[in-house]
Amino acid sequence: MNKKYLCIKDNLLFETKGSTPKYVNKSLTIVLNQKCVRNGMVDYSFSQYISEQQNIADGKYVKIGDVLLNSTGQGTAGRCAFVDHIPENYKVTVDSHMLILRFENIELARFFAYSLYKQESYILELLTGSSGQGELDREIVYNISFPFDDKNLKIFNKILVAINNKIKLNNKINKELENLAKTLYEYWFVQFDFPDENKRPYKSSGGKMIYNKELKREIPIIFERKELQDFCNIFTGKKDVKMAVENGEYPFFSCAPEPLKSNDYIFDGKAILVAGNGSYTGRVSYYKGKCDLYQRTYACTLKNTDNNLIPFLYYFMKFFFEPQYKGGTHGSAIPYIVLGDLANLGIPYNEEIINKFNDTVKPILDTYFKNCEENKQLILLRNFLLPMLMNGQVTIQQ
Repeated sequence: MNKKYLCIKDNLLFETKGSTPKYVNKSLTIVLNQKCVRNGMVDYSFSQYISEQQNIADGKYVKIGDVLLNSTGQGTAGRCAFVDHIPENYKVTVDSHMLILRFENIELARFFAYSLYKQESYILELLTGSSGQGELDREIVYNISFPFDDKNLKIFNKILVAINNKIKLNNKINKELENLAKTLYEYWFVQFDFPDENKRPYKSSGGKMIYNKELKREIPIIFERKELQDFCNIFTGKKDVKMAVENGEYPFFSCAPEPLKSNDYIFDGKAILVAGNGSYTGRVSYYKGKCDLYQRTYACTLKNTDNNLIPFLYYFMKFFFEPQYKGGTHGSAIPYIVLGDLANLGIPYNEEIINKFNDTVKPILDTYFKNCEENKQLILLRNFLLPMLMNGQVTIQQ
């Protein structure tokens, strides 16, 4: 039987920690940070730039096939990602809170990256030092033994690459859909060039505007001011994040981008979710179904479930509220928002125009969340099949 166990320590060719970066607005050297490590992949949208004059040792530049591992920070240390792409014409390095691991070949690197990702909840607990900025216990991590079936390594890699590529394609499509929705929202409700009764852009065609003191902006004379609480019930969860369970039945939304798990749910339906504190304060997302909430995560749910306001309200919150409230309106050490920031949020409102907007963007939103759901199913498939391959429980002919 070919099944055996492998650990990182016995297969690691090279390991290094990143440098403290000197950030600049733009350069040809990208620096990754802990936020860039998401779901076993590298997300460059959270990256920054460092001066090309900063002295970075050659070994601290990332290569395709490397495995990145967050090494510090409560809740982030232990997250890992496999590097399968480096933006053309750029160099990439990591900051001092991340490790670069290099193995003999890409197939082995993918195996270890995925194996670490599967053990993420356990590895996140392997911190030493202070509770806020603990250091990952690398000695324990590097000695974890992972089941390995060498005859299945190639098909393991093929399946992993195929599924991850489909997930990335869906994410890319969703990014374009979000950009399209943002363009439409700004055209209709920032420039107020929604189609008038003659299908011409309202403001550009001479549509009458009036200054609204409460909104502190000009709005079309046919609009009025409403508040978010006029349309939504707004509430938070009751639990601390420590009450999450590893294999719970329902998503448990904290203020971080990725949900945890819970065996209970507080709501069943459509909800706009807003992170209420921490580094992601003000972040807006949407969920449909049963879910649980952290005590500082806000849910905005429609009072009248028969109306069609969700698309407009979601994009209003995403493109108007989030940029203004990101980072919080209160607090210094730990930023936060309060219920009044949401409840009293002023909305320029015209029922007829908003209904037309909703009819326009609903297919965009539906496709966006269809792709999100497909990604969830792909992740479930990946996490079911790949461990069985490495355990030797199944064999798939190539």
